[in-house]
Amino acid sequence: MSETNIYQQIWESDENQFSVSTRTSCGEWEEETADILLDEQVKASGQREIDLATGPLFYKVNEDKLFDETRTYVSFIKLLDR
Repeated sequence: MSETNIYQQIWESDENQFSVSTRTSCGEWEEETADILLDEQVKASGQREIDLATGPLFYKVNEDKLFDETRTYVSFIKLLDR
């Protein structure tokens, strides 16, 4: 099993999973009420010195859910901080 598959399996197994939405080709959100609004903007050109995105990748994150002590995210963040 590759690393990518392991991460995907963990993501899919998480009972507290965030809902994620991207923009449609018209610029509207696919699901406006999602926990994360992911603004992908411009695809990377492969030149790391150039950032063609005009805004942040994470347009909105539900911070109440992210920092809720009863959910898995707080524990995961603590694990990464070690």
